[in-house]
Amino acid sequence: MVLPRDLQSVLRNGTTSYCVTLLRDAKRVHEMTRADLTEKVYQAIAMSTKESDVVVCAIFDAIVRAVRSGDRVEIRGFGTFHTRQRRGRIARNPKTGAPVEVPPKRIPFFKPSKELRQLIDSLNVNA
Repeated sequence: MVLPRDLQSVLRNGTTSYCVTLLRDAKRVHEMTRADLTEKVYQAIAMSTKESDVVVCAIFDAIVRAVRSGDRVEIRGFGTFHTRQRRGRIARNPKTGAPVEVPPKRIPFFKPSKELRQLIDSLNVNA
């Protein structure tokens, strides 16, 4: 994957501290869309919105391609994307009650990192 020069310099100059700050400062719970992620990249890096969207799409595309080909994608401090194999089974049609054969299939799976789990546990959303 080829990244724009601005992003390459930011990645070399240490965005890990920025990412750690984001994880520590996460206090609100809301839905985040791809447009929201693009806006966050735009704010973090002095890059146009279109270039930010290209970066976000490139990251998602790389993750999807890797998982689709059966590879694991590990993002330290965030989690791991991989696939799991589900066995074939006999299910029932809820309307008729007739047995239906469900073929084996691969499903995408995300396992959050220990840091992300601890962060979410520390938010104490129920309080």
